[in-house]
Amino acid sequence: MVQTLYKYKIMERIYAILTVPNENMLHALDVCIGDNDTQRRNLAEDELLVKTNQNLIDIKVNSGIGMTKIFPPGLTTYITYEQALTLMSTAEWSAPSEIG
Repeated sequence: MVQTLYKYKIMERIYAILTVPNENMLHALDVCIGDNDTQRRNLAEDELLVKTNQNLIDIKVNSGIGMTKIFPPGLTTYITYEQALTLMSTAEWSAPSEIG
């Protein structure tokens, strides 16, 4: 996981691929780092890459939304930062003119 320093506290980023659409997708988007419209979707638009951290997840969970609502089992695959970079360079995630 990639670590980012936030006011002297290191937050590990969490990367997940969600199958979309699914009824809980908005919960996952609520814990994203960055704007929802900047989150990466594959070209078929049936998968979404979510970048988050445990602090954002904890805030959502503490508001009463369970982890299985945020990241539904069977519809979520956790990946590493390196896997996310590799995935973004594949033909399924990048238009031919973007691959280089």
